[in-house]
Formats: sequence, C-alpha cells, structure tokens
Amino acid sequence: MRCLFIQGSLVTSYANLVPKVCPSVGCPSNSFRRHQKIQKTVYDVRNPTGQIAATLTLYRYKCTLCGSTFRTTPLTMVRGATLSRGLYHLSGVLFLLGLSYTQVTKFLSSYTVNISRATVHMAVQRLTHNQAYSRARVFTKVRRESNQCLLMFAPAAIWVPLEFIQEHHQWAFRINLATIPAEYFPLLESSLNSLETINSAVKLRLIR
Repeated sequence: MRCLFIQGSLVTSYANLVPKVCPSVGCPSNSFRRHQKIQKTVYDVRNPTGQIAATLTLYRYKCTLCGSTFRTTPLTMVRGATLSRGLYHLSGVLFLLGLSYTQVTKFLSSYTVNISRATVHMAVQRLTHNQAYSRARVFTKVRRESNQCLLMFAPAAIWVPLEFIQEHHQWAFRINLATIPAEYFPLLESSLNSLETINSAVKLRLIR
C-alpha cells in the first residue's frame, strides 16, 4: 500500500546524564557533585488515551572548581520545553510539510496533545536554526470524521486518512496515499527530499 510514515520515539529513558566538562567559560574542571534534584513533567503522544505526562528526574550539578551550577538535559527532551523531543519536532515537521500553525495544533489536538501556535513556531525555528527555509506544502488542512483523522493532500485536492501506530518505544503516523494518482509521486518525493537536510528526531519514509 502506498503510504507515508512520520516516525518518532517515545520518551522512555530517564537515565541521568553526568556532565563531562564544566560549561562555564574558561573552567577546565571535570569534577562535579549533585546540587539539586528536579522533577520535570514531559508530555508525549500515545494512542488511544492521547497525551501522556511522564515525570523525568533531572539533577543540577555544582562544579567543585568554580562553583557554578547547571542542569543536564537528556536527548529525549528539549531544554526549556515540557514536550518530548519527538513531539516537539513533530509539530515543526508538520508545519514544514504544509500545515499552518493553526492546522498543526488542530492535528495534534485530534490526539489530545494540546500545544500553542507559539510552540510550533519555536519548534520550526529550532529545526531550521533560524535560517530561511522552504515549505513543502504537501498537506494543508486537517479534519476529523468519527474516529479518523484526515489530511488534505494539496497537489491533488484529495483528503487522505491516517492512523497512529505504536510498537514498543516507537510511534508512527501512517498516511494512506492509495487514492493519490501516480503522477503526483515525483512531486511528493521532491518535496520530501527538500526536508532531508533538517536534523530532526522525526523521520519521513515514503513507500510506493
């Protein structure tokens, strides 16, 4: 079946990162002690219950040489955000695929993940490193019918269904492209290739 997978990973590992070098400018120390324990709520996406809040244990460390304190951030989360890295990047990738900020929030709210348009904007800026970027404009609208979410495939003006899949610690949105005429696939592949330079925790995989 012709489809497009948007894939990511759930936040599952809360292993604490031990710093290797002091982040303070000019300090060569690699000796630290735990200074403070922090509990942080991180949101991820799962089906069918939707938004899942996980408690992440972080530690603030104190440098034994210069006395500065700082916190380490696991790769599964974004510094300063309450969303998992995968969910944060998903919102940015959906925008680059063509959905507006409002449509991205509408899409995620279909899976009970509520984020603001400002958060989507920040995700896009981080993914593109504040550089100029081109949007693929493959999908432009979202709607929900009964228990199914649909996306508007803009080049052909056709609504296509998608489903959420979760296996172990991986999740994916599988977009069914069976109704899309074959002549649109070169354009779709070109649009997806333009996003390959984006360093994202979310991956796109097209199956023809």
